[in-house]
Parts: sequence; structure tokens; C-alpha cells
Amino acid sequence: MKVEICPESAAEITRAELQLTLQLFKKDLRQRKAGKGTPVFDHDKVTDVEQIKRHIEATEMLLNYYGYPQ
Repeated sequence: MKVEICPESAAEITRAELQLTLQLFKKDLRQRKAGKGTPVFDHDKVTDVEQIKRHIEATEMLLNYYGYPQ
């Protein structure tokens, strides 16, 4: 069975997932800076924090591209 969705629904799903991803990255960043939480990208805290920051920037860029500035 094939399910088809309209482009507007696909865009809304994409936006919602990107916003959730951004929230989770920001939460991970706060925890890692505080010395808590689990590694996301690297066991080294400094490297992990830098990687999370880069992913936050990339996610914000995608949201801006889709017309949802942060």
C-alpha cells in the first residue's frame, strides 16, 4: 500500500523534525558543556562540543532555507 502526501504536509513534517533535532542538539550542547550527558559525536568533550555546535549551525541553516528562521 502506497501512501501519498501533499507537498505542504511533507514540508511541515520536515520543519517539525528539523526543529526537534535543533532542540535536541541544543540540549546535548548544554549537557556536554556542563560535563554531563553522553557523548554525541566524540568521547572527547571539546571535540564533541565543537561537533554539536557545527550541527546546530547546519540545522539552523536548513530551517532558514525552508523558510523557518530561528
